[in-house]
Amino acid sequence: MQRVSLFLLLLLVFVSAPLVAGPKMNPTVTAFINAQAALARKADPAFAGFDAGRGEKLYFGEHTHSEKQEARSCVSCHKKDAKVAGSHADTGKKIDAIAPVANKKRFTKEKEIRKWFGRNCKWVLERECTPLEKGDFLTWIYTLE
Repeated sequence: MQRVSLFLLLLLVFVSAPLVAGPKMNPTVTAFINAQAALARKADPAFAGFDAGRGEKLYFGEHTHSEKQEARSCVSCHKKDAKVAGSHADTGKKIDAIAPVANKKRFTKEKEIRKWFGRNCKWVLERECTPLEKGDFLTWIYTLE
């Protein structure tokens, strides 16, 4: 009976654990990623989790702006090394490193996370990022050391 109880307790712990959690992720990011996972699963019942590889492709992927016919990517402002400061491609304004390993202020407030995904996705992709894209990106950015 004790073995069954221990098994059930362990099962409960694993089932109730966050969908994505790494040692560097703060609770705000974990909650945001879990919310994106729920939205991704609602959009696609076959959703099997976020993927750092897709997140990296999103970061480096170039998209041609429909009106200006210029190539844009996250790298346009944040640089190939996400651990260094960049500058906005249009304004030249300095941008602190986007990688949380280099900038402890990144991804600490949900309002800021939503704000910057909104602005940056519209600037690069000319649309909102999907929950899958947001989760993939955050999963990737937290792999950087």
